[in-house]
Amino acid sequence: MKHLFLLLAITVTFSSCTVWTGPVKLADSGEKAKASPRIEQLPPPESTGELTLAFEGVFAPEVNLLSPQGISFGVDGTLYVCDREHSSIVRLGEDGALIARFSGYSSRVARLYSPIDVCSTSGMGIYVVDAANSQILRFDRNLKNNFVAYSKDSDATKLFGSFSGLSFDRGSGDLYVTDRDTGSLIRIDMLRKAISSRGSFGSGRESLKEPLGIDVTDDGAIFIADRAAGSIATLHHYGTKINSVGGGILEGPVDVVSIPDGRLAIADKRGILILSADGAVLATAGFGADRSMEPRSIAYREDKLYVSDGVSRTILVYSVK
Repeated sequence: MKHLFLLLAITVTFSSCTVWTGPVKLADSGEKAKASPRIEQLPPPESTGELTLAFEGVFAPEVNLLSPQGISFGVDGTLYVCDREHSSIVRLGEDGALIARFSGYSSRVARLYSPIDVCSTSGMGIYVVDAANSQILRFDRNLKNNFVAYSKDSDATKLFGSFSGLSFDRGSGDLYVTDRDTGSLIRIDMLRKAISSRGSFGSGRESLKEPLGIDVTDDGAIFIADRAAGSIATLHHYGTKINSVGGGILEGPVDVVSIPDGRLAIADKRGILILSADGAVLATAGFGADRSMEPRSIAYREDKLYVSDGVSRTILVYSVK
């Protein structure tokens, strides 16, 4: 993954299944987007390819999810799901059983009105983005003992807009948050409470446009689904450059997760894709080929992809083979 793709310069600012025959290469940064094939132009789904995405069913169908948004696995293998319209977070066991639920309306300490993304630390901590209040709450693994870990309402951080996605860097202990309004990637040093950002509007023509879902790997690689740009932005924890992949193929990416062998699994506007380390399309699902879907978040565990879907209002499961 650290070998990825096309290198673009960016100015840094600081402020405090279908499977296809053979890989389809992405366009170079100098090519026009129309030179790359759209999803509809790729080879037919009955052809063979390097990977397959096989639909396995719905995870935890008995759990009443009204509007599943961000999903993420904890270190113990349990799945955390943001249910936005229920204003709640749920914790599901490996067998799909409901273990815990937190409803923002029931808390007098830290209310959670619009949960949209969740991530876990290297220990037992869970962080959740509350979009309604643009704040980040921290819970224990049982969704108790919550408190506001970060809020944009302080004088030093009022320049930020609406938080979208978040991920925890287990190597540095930093929390990364995307802000779709300002096009920023926000880094929060949880020890020193220092705040910095990059990719904001005005920092250069390669600025992030509408960053949403984000994933940070154990070696510090950062991947951001930029919906308005129609691509995945990539950079490193210690780097000052930004790379881009998926332009001309992706329609409106909303989330991304790294999977083994340097590959990326992407939740796009109408389906999911897997890209290789050199930017080739290895597999897709959805896009009207096997089912209609509206992916909102994606998570990976033990050769399976879990997708929160706005059409079925469930968590879809695909095996990666």
